[in-house]
Amino acid sequence: MKKLLLYIFLLSLCSCCIKKHLYAQEELGFNDKTQSWISHCSAIPAIKASVAVNLFIDDETNDANFGLYDRLWIFGLDASTSALQSIVNPSSTTAVVHGSPTFTAYQGYTGVGSSYIDMEVILSSLTNFTQNSSSYGAYLRVASQQGNFSDMGVASNSYVQTTIGLFNYTGNTIVPYNNENGSGTSQYNASSAGTVGLYVSIRTGATGGASQAFYVNNSSQTNTALNNSSGVPTTYDALALAANNIGTPARFTTHQDGLQFYASGTINRTGQYNSIFNIKARLSW
Repeated sequence: MKKLLLYIFLLSLCSCCIKKHLYAQEELGFNDKTQSWISHCSAIPAIKASVAVNLFIDDETNDANFGLYDRLWIFGLDASTSALQSIVNPSSTTAVVHGSPTFTAYQGYTGVGSSYIDMEVILSSLTNFTQNSSSYGAYLRVASQQGNFSDMGVASNSYVQTTIGLFNYTGNTIVPYNNENGSGTSQYNASSAGTVGLYVSIRTGATGGASQAFYVNNSSQTNTALNNSSGVPTTYDALALAANNIGTPARFTTHQDGLQFYASGTINRTGQYNSIFNIKARLSW
């Protein structure tokens, strides 16, 4: 009986401590979105991480961007439990690690061998990310390496590949497909290939026109015409540190990724860039 009473006391004490921690987060003036994200993490994030996320959300809200995201994962936080929970729509399914990518606190995930992260999201189910208005991207903390690699992506058809495979880097060529046929028309010789920083693809139009733009650290790299075959990937989950090739993980990267997102093509690119580089500075990426 004494052991049972002691157990109940310790359990209530632990519960009290958790509540006090959450109340402290409210007292710090965190916005409702940050508090929602914290409540959905399986372990309470460190104050440093929570403050950085809160300021990022404030920045993107002020830019009228936050509501344009469908998912946004900040891998470069304090713990994997924080990194794998999207700060946008945090009630969505938590991303799942496969294999043994290296997680480094306040830096991100590094691909190792055939490891990858299943983001637990089918892109065609998203609201803001649509065929003719879509953006996606990642913050790379290490320079691109040569070879056939993908930091994020999914193909749902072997003949008309509606591929979101980003940052394949072979020689000096990066391949950012955006809801289109994966036949190679979006390749470009990247003057910034190998640059550390933010890589973003934005689509704002239909096929047959110059409707896809690609940016490295907010600098325009290319604006290309898209294939006539288009569509948002269906059936299979998007991956990080690899591409999902019709249900099979492929093109594993050894990059270290600090952040990834999927959003509308109408996102304020400059505001987003500034917000991401602000959180980069706050977390010392």
